[in-house]
Amino acid sequence: SVVNVADGYRVYTRTHPRRIKLSYRGTGSANVLRDNYAPPEWEEAVALLESRDGITFTKPILNQFEYFGTTENNIVYHREGEIDNFSVFYDENPNCPENERFKALSANYVNHYPYLQYYISADGYNFEFVRDLPLQGVFDSYQTMVWDKETEQYFVYYRHYHTPDGEDAPVISTRSDLIRDIRVATTKDFINFEDHGQIAFEQGEQPYHLYTNQIMKYFRDDSTFIGFPARYNDRV
Repeated sequence: SVVNVADGYRVYTRTHPRRIKLSYRGTGSANVLRDNYAPPEWEEAVALLESRDGITFTKPILNQFEYFGTTENNIVYHREGEIDNFSVFYDENPNCPENERFKALSANYVNHYPYLQYYISADGYNFEFVRDLPLQGVFDSYQTMVWDKETEQYFVYYRHYHTPDGEDAPVISTRSDLIRDIRVATTKDFINFEDHGQIAFEQGEQPYHLYTNQIMKYFRDDSTFIGFPARYNDRV
């Protein structure tokens, strides 16, 4: 909605988003629920909160998944096993089909081999799996997607490893000297991708681990990307 605001000197418009959607990973594990034990296939799920002001959030009752004998919950996605991450993105591409307006990326594993999976939704409440993406990485953190109207393509940022010499690491490796990094690929259709490798820094190669990337468009300048990666201190 658009609200006209007068301050005594001029009238200007302020645009408010109709609704803020906040997706998060929920867990039903025993160490969280204590006396209430979730079955193994319900250890994790993706749920949703909503707000109109960014301050007060509520749980919508979606009636999509049965959990502990009731569907009166805010769960938007579930699959058996671990859901390590499920990153949701609102697509601002003006040519995006309405049934794909919300997109999501999630890691899944087959025999410990990681795949990055692509989902779509019309409303952010009900997600449909589309395909595995042709990218190689570890994917065990929050991946981000950015629509760039200047180049009319999507930027996908995800996590992987490289060797101390800067070479790409195998997807599955027991080496202890590998360094976590952030990769970027571009696509126009989420079918064909151009893999650009590690993100580059003006100061040259970074010798430390970078984990989640949090890359997005800077809201004051659509030509600028901004990110806040976590610098990771390994456990070993």
